[in-house]
Amino acid sequence: MKRLTLVPIGGLANRLRAIAASYEYCEQNGYDLKIIWICNRELNCRWGELFEPLPSHIEVKNVSWYYSLKYGLPRLKNLYIPSLFHRFCFDRVLYQINTEDFLDDNGLKDDAASVLSDSVLVCTCYEYRSVSPDTYKKLFTPVSGVSDLVAGYVCQFNDNTFGLHVRRSDNIQSINASPLRLFEEKMDAILGKYSDARFFVATDSEEVKEHLKDKYGKHRIIAAATEADRESKHGMVAAAAELFALTETKYFYGSYYSSFSDMVLCLNGSNGEILSEKV
Repeated sequence: MKRLTLVPIGGLANRLRAIAASYEYCEQNGYDLKIIWICNRELNCRWGELFEPLPSHIEVKNVSWYYSLKYGLPRLKNLYIPSLFHRFCFDRVLYQINTEDFLDDNGLKDDAASVLSDSVLVCTCYEYRSVSPDTYKKLFTPVSGVSDLVAGYVCQFNDNTFGLHVRRSDNIQSINASPLRLFEEKMDAILGKYSDARFFVATDSEEVKEHLKDKYGKHRIIAAATEADRESKHGMVAAAAELFALTETKYFYGSYYSSFSDMVLCLNGSNGEILSEKV
């Protein structure tokens, strides 16, 4: 039996795109898929607390943060201990592979890896191969706790509600390439066209929320009432709800170098764009 064991790493969107890529690879190349879902500071929430079960032939194993020493990506902070387990238990191990590693759907660039082995471990945060938009819609269905929050947002939408994801916090690339000014320019242009326009704003900055409410009026700005917090179940449920609510807006504007913004475009069929000053 050929099996690919995936350890999706990073935040929510990073993990979803790695799962989608692995699912398509396994479906097309005859591999069973097992997902090791680690609850840690990057995403402290179990799979079933966010999403409905995946297709029955896919196994999802939820593990606590200390299992990172067994399954996680080897790095200096864990003294590369996971690599010992990986090399012993798997025929082939692939770390942080991305689209540049693949020549086509069936092989990797280097000759030694042109055919994957029977037992493969992949630790990555990347969509390491092209994925059909239908795959994202098929795989990721929010549980009722998430969908209820989405419905609470959507009931405030009108026909001219636009989505914004303004990534701030520690993401210097997003801050520099997608300044708030770009979003405000789009909002001003939209208001010039639609006098009843509203904006659903997802952001990890409370300052951004308050600034936009002050500038455009609280009646136009729809946003989460609580701060972003990926280290709690409540925070991750809220983040998942924002992700899916953004897909329900008329058009979406996202931030550069943000996997969350990219994921919105994957889920809504690219009905939007990334605002960036990058050339």
